[in-house]
Amino acid sequence: MIAGIIMASGFSKRMGEDKLLMEIDGVKMVERVIRSCKDSSLDEIILVYRRKEVRKNRKKIFY
Repeated sequence: MIAGIIMASGFSKRMGEDKLLMEIDGVKMVERVIRSCKDSSLDEIILVYRRKEVRKNRKKIFY
């Protein structure tokens, strides 16, 4: 079994805003990362997050 861990619990202090919630071509970065993991050969994806906004994107992709 191969598991992937997405560490999305940082504070992005140097960036000034949460990098994972920034959009590129209308798609949030966290969504891109999760989709890439889903499209890979990973058997399990573990998402570590602290913000509710990240959870909302997780629900949209996984369910």
